[in-house]
Amino acid sequence: MIQDFNNILIRDCTKEDMEAVSVLEKEAFGKQAWTAEQLKDAFLRNDTLYVVAETDGKVIGVCGVQNICGDGEITNVSVNPDFRNCKVAGHMLDYLIENGKKMGISAYTLEVRAGNIPAIKLYENAGFVSEGVRPGFYDNPKEDAVIYWLRF
Repeated sequence: MIQDFNNILIRDCTKEDMEAVSVLEKEAFGKQAWTAEQLKDAFLRNDTLYVVAETDGKVIGVCGVQNICGDGEITNVSVNPDFRNCKVAGHMLDYLIENGKKMGISAYTLEVRAGNIPAIKLYENAGFVSEGVRPGFYDNPKEDAVIYWLRF
């Protein structure tokens, strides 16, 4: 299934997208980004779903989830800086959640840097609720992780 909004397509990720996804992750997370090999390994798992946002044939966003016994752990949400604040992440997240339900996922969780206000707003607008903190979870810089859940 493909969703189209304002010339941006949201669709399932393919093997052919892996290089672009790796570049996108590196732009978003620098040294803490998943490597191309880690992304490929995750993509090939039977319990994961990755979706991308694309415009004019270029991948501009990626979002992934792993199904762990019916709980979906959202592993990646990255958007090209030129397309941030354009609702790309929200559309990918909606698509991922809807299609994750077909995989048997009934609740979703994720961790986000406590200082990442745009991401926190995104998750809260999608219905996620903060249920805890992992002190000092992130490095470079050291920062707490806020744990969010979306339960149905």
